[in-house]
Amino acid sequence: MTSRSPSKIKWTPVIWGILLQFLFGLIILRWPIGYGFFQFIAGQISAFLSYTDNASKIVFGEEGIKEHPIVFKVPAQHLVAASFMSAPAALSVAKLGCPEDSDVEEIDLSNVQLDVGQETNILEAASVGATSTVKLVAYVVVNLIAFLAILSFLDAAISFYGERVGHPEINFEWLCSYIFMPLAIIMGIPWHDCRTVATLIGKKIVLHDFLAYMDLGRLIKEDKLEDRSAVIATYILCGFGSIGSIGVTLGALTAAEPSRRKDYARGVFRAFVCGNVACFMTACIAGTLKLSTLFLTGKVQ
Repeated sequence: MTSRSPSKIKWTPVIWGILLQFLFGLIILRWPIGYGFFQFIAGQISAFLSYTDNASKIVFGEEGIKEHPIVFKVPAQHLVAASFMSAPAALSVAKLGCPEDSDVEEIDLSNVQLDVGQETNILEAASVGATSTVKLVAYVVVNLIAFLAILSFLDAAISFYGERVGHPEINFEWLCSYIFMPLAIIMGIPWHDCRTVATLIGKKIVLHDFLAYMDLGRLIKEDKLEDRSAVIATYILCGFGSIGSIGVTLGALTAAEPSRRKDYARGVFRAFVCGNVACFMTACIAGTLKLSTLFLTGKVQ
């Protein structure tokens, strides 16, 4: 439906991408050795990131970290697995959305100048790397505040009109829980968790995936989601696929190559749609394999 040239689609890479995605899913989720390997990798990543937590506690204190839960910790092996499984899915969906034609423009890379770091030792590199993230962190925090403000406005506006028709319980999350409920059902979410996960999907798409992940972390911590629902939701939300991300992507690409700004603007919405489709494909496969595992172990009758 969103393909630029449906008649020019080459199905071989599309099919190969889907097969590779399913193969990665089997290796990661059903093969004990593969699952153990990715669990080990995820454990190493978590251990490495924990050093940042230790340093942050020195600056902000133990209570300061708890009172500002900007980052939470959903099963890390599933985030790593989602990254691997989504790569071939993204290839397949990209080939569907933007198939090559016979007049592909060749880009001259002979004059490209790469900004190579000039640091002389590891201490200087660490210092430069730390200070260069200040703008990025500030950008994320400011955007988080802005999107939370948008969410509050949407809640207030929708609730206002809901009260006018005698339904004060209607708000943004209520609408998302019904609008995206079919998606949650298709991807294998158990019925009793469908509306909850549908709300997370709505927050990811309409607002920001970061906000959705914060809510998912709270739901997992409070044990309000079934294990299968939490796993599938992790795959659903793992991706840069929110409306707010469109602006971030467009700005980053334009900064890298300003002369192609119009090309980026024409393709960024299709990339947004294709990115979400790739995440949903990964979630469907993860849900199928997770459910089959539960059947084989006798946990689901």
